[in-house]
Amino acid sequence: MSYRFGDLILASEFPCTQLPAVDAAPDCTFVLRRGRAWRPHWEQAWPAVGGEVALVGAREGDAYRLGVPGVAVFSIDATATRIAGAAEGDASAETIEHLLVDQVLPRLLAHRGRLVLHAGGVLTPFGAVAFIGESGMGKSTLCSALARAGHRVLGDDGLVVRPRPDGAPDVLATYPGLRLLPESLHELHGADVPTTPVASGRPKRRVAIGGGAGPAPLRAIYALAESRDVQIHHVRGVDAIMTLVTSSFHLHWNDPVRSRDHFERVAATVHEVPVRRLGYPRDFAALPRVVSAVIEDLAAAAA
Repeated sequence: MSYRFGDLILASEFPCTQLPAVDAAPDCTFVLRRGRAWRPHWEQAWPAVGGEVALVGAREGDAYRLGVPGVAVFSIDATATRIAGAAEGDASAETIEHLLVDQVLPRLLAHRGRLVLHAGGVLTPFGAVAFIGESGMGKSTLCSALARAGHRVLGDDGLVVRPRPDGAPDVLATYPGLRLLPESLHELHGADVPTTPVASGRPKRRVAIGGGAGPAPLRAIYALAESRDVQIHHVRGVDAIMTLVTSSFHLHWNDPVRSRDHFERVAATVHEVPVRRLGYPRDFAALPRVVSAVIEDLAAAAA
C-alpha cells in the first residue's frame, strides 16, 4: 500500500491509518518487524513536555537511527529512501504509527531537502497561516477554534514549506488530522466526536478532519506565547530566523552542509513570510478573541 505524507509517497505493508492512501510510485519504503531492536549509543535526545525524552537518535556514517528505548527503533538508510522499524515488546500499532508519522517521517522529509515546521496550519480567505510553538502551547486547540469559525484545518503537527517559482512559499500538511487533550476535545468538538488513541498511555486523542487542503500560499507564521491578553507583535531578523529554526524538524546533527542548507531554507522563508509573536491567555473563553485578532491581522496585511 502507498500513502501520502506531505509531498512524499511512502510504501508500507504496515497500515498507516492516518495517512491518505494513494496510487503512486513510492519515494520511500517502510518495513516493520517485531523483536529486540538494535541499541546504539544514543547521541541526540529530543525532550517532550515535562522533560522526559520523546525521541533519541544516533548517526552511523550517513545513516541514522531514531527511537524510543524499549518501544521501537527506526533505521533510516543513507539515501533516506528506506526505513526499517523494529518494535519491541507489546508496542501497539497506534504507538508505532505515532512514532512513524509524528517523529520519523518529518525528519526524513527534512533530510530530503524540505523545510518541515512543527506547526499547525489553517487555510483562511487570505491564505494559509502556520502556528508554531513548544508542545503544549495550544497549536491544535487554536486550529480547532479556527475550524469552528469556518476555516479549513490543514493539519496540526507538521507543515511542509516549499517555494514556488516566484520564490513565495506554499505550505501543505504532512497529513490531515488533529490531536487534542480530553479537555480541548470536549470544549471544542463535544463529547460525541469520533476519536482514536494517539499512542498507548498518551492522553491525546486523534480527531479525523476532512482531506485537508494544500498546497496553499503561506501568508503568516504565528509563534505562540502565553500572555494575559491577546497580543500580536512582529518578529524580525535573526530572532525570526531562530524562531523557525527551533520549530523545524531536522536529521542532520554534526553535518555542517545540511545544517547550512536548512538554515538557508529558513532564512528564505522568513524573507517572504512575516513572523509574528501571538500572545494569548490559555483560557477557552478567550479563543474567539484570538481567532478575531488573527483574521484581522491577516486582513490588514493583505490590505
